[in-house]
Amino acid sequence: MEHASNVFWVIRHRKAHIFPFIDASGNVGSPPDESPKRAFSAKYGIFLFVIVCQCFTMRSGYPAGPLFLRKDRSLHRESHEEIRMFLMGAENMSQFVAVAVMLYGPFLWCHARKEAYEQYGLVPRCSRRMCGEVALVCVMTLAPLTVIALHWPGQDLPRHVAFSAFLAQFAAGSMAAITEEIFFRGWLQTLFVPFLSRTTRVVTVAALFALSHMLFRPDPFFLTTFFPGLIMGALRERHGNIFPGMLFHGLGNLWSIWFFPLP
Repeated sequence: MEHASNVFWVIRHRKAHIFPFIDASGNVGSPPDESPKRAFSAKYGIFLFVIVCQCFTMRSGYPAGPLFLRKDRSLHRESHEEIRMFLMGAENMSQFVAVAVMLYGPFLWCHARKEAYEQYGLVPRCSRRMCGEVALVCVMTLAPLTVIALHWPGQDLPRHVAFSAFLAQFAAGSMAAITEEIFFRGWLQTLFVPFLSRTTRVVTVAALFALSHMLFRPDPFFLTTFFPGLIMGALRERHGNIFPGMLFHGLGNLWSIWFFPLP
């Protein structure tokens, strides 16, 4: 009967629960005992989800394809097709390696130093109040940004997106939300705790987060990611874990599929 009243569960990593257990009333507790066949680690579930998303985006050619085509306009398609495909594959592989480092690196760091994942906010915890706060932040930020996007010069927004392109971009956005929050707000922001004040480390990590977007998207316009980085850093500090920022990040990436002005 207790299990029937539960909304969802993600079973423990060893003896520590990676995700909390939330019942139908929104209270956080412990998951019921389940058989080993049904039990799995949330950490490895996240790893598997990100790997699937990355493989899907590499197969679809997004996001490396459109970026490469912009850089490759001067090449004649017929005479440089092999070079084009080789460089596109190299760009995809570099993104794959970057995702792997950001995803696995913080957990390997904790394992090597025998530090708890909770210390770095890597144990996502959810509650109705937390989700409500994230929803409010989304409304307060995305609503005015939508108005601005609709009047953005030279852009016809919201853009029409084919279903296959939507799936690829949704997978890429979900992957980015998980890996970047684990690396920047979870691991990196915690490393600055002994050296910087709360406000300073939120600003510093947001700046590094924005600069990281220049590695694969060399356009100054993408430095505007500094501002959502501030919000996600503040959510990390307020709630002590990365789930609120991860949720906001994912919803923002979903919004950008239709409304983000492309430079």
